[in-house]
Amino acid sequence: MRLVFKVKPEPDLELIGLAVVALVIPALAIWLVGFEGSLPRNGLHEHLGIPCAFCGGTRSLTYFFSGDFSSAFAINPLVATGTLLTLAGSIYAAAVVAFSFPRPRLILESLFELRLVVALCLFLLLSNWVYVWLMGI
Repeated sequence: MRLVFKVKPEPDLELIGLAVVALVIPALAIWLVGFEGSLPRNGLHEHLGIPCAFCGGTRSLTYFFSGDFSSAFAINPLVATGTLLTLAGSIYAAAVVAFSFPRPRLILESLFELRLVVALCLFLLLSNWVYVWLMGI
């Protein structure tokens, strides 16, 4: 695994990510405000009584954007952390695009490193699912 800095990589991932976030955040805000009373039900939780890994995610987002960060992280840590990282990444991407800073890239050089990253992501997802289940969310 190597960390390299590229002056102007192709494609410009920061600009693409910034554009996606600029489209998704307003759509998410409209969805949260407009459909609060009629959110779709979670089939896994409704029929089997088992919460999914993202149960409480909507409430977590609502608390997060209301400024109640402790409640957001208590309800669903994965969603709250993902939101925080998305906002931080957007600020980083805006600075990199605006000032033409070198862009860091993490290069996975072997199949083992790729499997390690995938295993870490699956572990985080499973840990969040167990947390949500134990908290009874």
